[in-house]
Amino acid sequence: MSEFQDSANVHTIGAPRWVGLAVAVLGGISLISLGVGWSALNQARNVEQSTQATVKQTNEALAQRLAKADEINQQLQSDVKVVTDKLNLTQGELITARKQNHKATTAVDLKVTNLTTP
Repeated sequence: MSEFQDSANVHTIGAPRWVGLAVAVLGGISLISLGVGWSALNQARNVEQSTQATVKQTNEALAQRLAKADEINQQLQSDVKVVTDKLNLTQGELITARKQNHKATTAVDLKVTNLTTP
């Protein structure tokens, strides 16, 4: 009976050596994964910040262009108003000149008619 008891004690010594190695390897892989994740997170933050800076610069440039376009539009509207007012005056002057021409032509025709009749 003592032989049976000795062999039973030999098999219950403890966990195999590979279990400890597997835990150590998995722990190392976990630490490496945390480092890679942290690096990726920092890189994503940097990309986000640079993208935000670029978007801010683009918005400022667009705002400046819009302000300049508004200023040019205002100037063009002012110029169109001046030209329109000037054309209206010219059109009024043309109407007056046509009336005067018509009166002068009528007067000349009347004088010619008076000269031809004895």
